[in-house]
Amino acid sequence: SIEPQNKVDFSYYYVKGGKWGVVDTLLNQTVQARYDFIHDYHCGGFIAERKGKWGKVNPYDKIQIQFIYDEIQTFAKLYPQGIDPEELQLIRDFPYYKAKKDRAWGVIDTAGNVIVPFEFSKIELAVDSSYTGFITIQRNKKNLYGFIDEKGKQMCLPRFVKTEAFKNGFARVQIKHKEWLFIDEEMNILPGGPYKDAQDF
Repeated sequence: SIEPQNKVDFSYYYVKGGKWGVVDTLLNQTVQARYDFIHDYHCGGFIAERKGKWGKVNPYDKIQIQFIYDEIQTFAKLYPQGIDPEELQLIRDFPYYKAKKDRAWGVIDTAGNVIVPFEFSKIELAVDSSYTGFITIQRNKKNLYGFIDEKGKQMCLPRFVKTEAFKNGFARVQIKHKEWLFIDEEMNILPGGPYKDAQDF
């Protein structure tokens, strides 16, 4: 069967017949039907699964990211409906992927270059109109949270019990049960606090 690959861009379609491939709008096959699954088109290609490993191919079946990962996700897949449209567009255009290798998560770019090393139990995107980076959760018993910028620089070692994404230049961080602080984009702690509860600015 043939299905549209997403509801926004109808340039390509999936072909599902035991294996997945891609055809163009004239039904010319551009990606061979040899993949176990293919995700929506994103940043010049398709995330695909083959023989239990994930990689990425362009619309003409050339490999962009080698098939060596246990899982690859776009960050847009992780966000619920109903968020701010401007923020959602930033996320959709974000040229990085969350990838899993050897049971740990890291971040790669659209060419497969490693931006954040594979040493975290979880990675989330921290983005607003003025800040882009990643929330990292260290693999240990306490699951401490930290921040890494989009170039892979460690901005804050994992030391918070919980963190939230940046909003208007500030983020909420929890240091203990019912003890919250605010940090700015330079990871400076704002005066005041700790607070029993805190809301975004």
